[in-house]
Amino acid sequence: MRRATIFGCFFLAVHGCGGDTPGNPPPATDSGMVTPGDGMAPRPDALDPGDGRTDGAGVLLSTGQASGCVRKADGTAACWGFNGQAILGDQSTSTRYTAVPVMGVTEVADLAIGRYHTCAVRTNGTVLCWGTGRNGQLGNGMQADSPMPVQVELVMDAARVAVGETHTCVVRRGGGVFCWGINTMGQVGDGTNSQRDRPVMVGGPADAQYIAAGRNHTCVTRRAGGVYCWGSNDHGQLGNGSMGGSSATAGLVMAITDASAIAAFGDHACVARDTGEVACWGSNAGGQLGDGSTMDRPAPVGVTGVAMATGVAVGGFHGCARLMNGRVSCWGRNTAGQLGDGTNMARTMAVSAMGLMDAAQVSAGQDFTCAVRGGGAVVCWGANTAGQLGRGMAGGGSATFFPAPVLGL
Repeated sequence: MRRATIFGCFFLAVHGCGGDTPGNPPPATDSGMVTPGDGMAPRPDALDPGDGRTDGAGVLLSTGQASGCVRKADGTAACWGFNGQAILGDQSTSTRYTAVPVMGVTEVADLAIGRYHTCAVRTNGTVLCWGTGRNGQLGNGMQADSPMPVQVELVMDAARVAVGETHTCVVRRGGGVFCWGINTMGQVGDGTNSQRDRPVMVGGPADAQYIAAGRNHTCVTRRAGGVYCWGSNDHGQLGNGSMGGSSATAGLVMAITDASAIAAFGDHACVARDTGEVACWGSNAGGQLGDGSTMDRPAPVGVTGVAMATGVAVGGFHGCARLMNGRVSCWGRNTAGQLGDGTNMARTMAVSAMGLMDAAQVSAGQDFTCAVRGGGAVVCWGANTAGQLGRGMAGGGSATFFPAPVLGL
């Protein structure tokens, strides 16, 4: 029997990064509940996008490159951190060191913040996006940035959203997938490499359940637990046993038939499995696959030291899992303390984040991590170069190895 997930990136939900340009965040390699009986993707108010985020007192969390956002219990949204291209939704480009309201967005069911754009699914199934749009990633038929939310065309029944570096995808309530944006690596999944300024249908599974987007690749889980990916494969991030090239059509990830949650960031992806284990594939330069090595893996490998996982989060070079007992285990690069174990030592196998015994959700950014606690409070730890911890300040001296509350929520 399939276990329901208890939800980068991260993604998303996943979340994009681009070239290092002045005023940008630090350079990077980028960024649901089953309806009983019918097997269809649930309505978007089901509060389970599928990466390990659950309903922590009505709060839903997403982190990007150096920013974070939450869907609050009243259906509004608030964001903090880096704000280039107005991705925080307050119609400015000022870095925000505490959470600020997203203007003009209500009735939020799901949301995903990337490096340069952000999108939200509303409870009526429509999708709003804002930030950088020059590659069509806002989905409104334009190639223009927008500091104000714009409605994505053609999609009226979205359940979940994921944002990559310069592309966006949604799972529809019936299980179909639409994507749009830049498509040079086939990350839109329509069988071409043509940029799409409006949503197009992804060929492949028509029974998608959860979705995640990395830098230039996208992955979905199917209702029965299989996983399909498409886009760039230079680090084996499609999980099909090969490395190199790209695919503009969805292909099956090897050896995974029981995925219960998925997350992607940069050039890798991870799933939580019905067994409580976590499996990852793709780039592994920072030990972010958690298999005790730093070798890229073109097929899924198990994360050492993780059991009873109910959700998974993926950052730039690290990963974390939310466990059934409310604890969080993390692995990978740890230069800023993003693993939460009180050190800055890299870990190629999972270690326990300190001070968390009631985590309802976990989400990872480039070099920081956040969690929602059972009562709805949001805490973050790791780097704080752009205010991504929401502590009211920024800079190296304000980084923390331990969970600290996000202010302004």
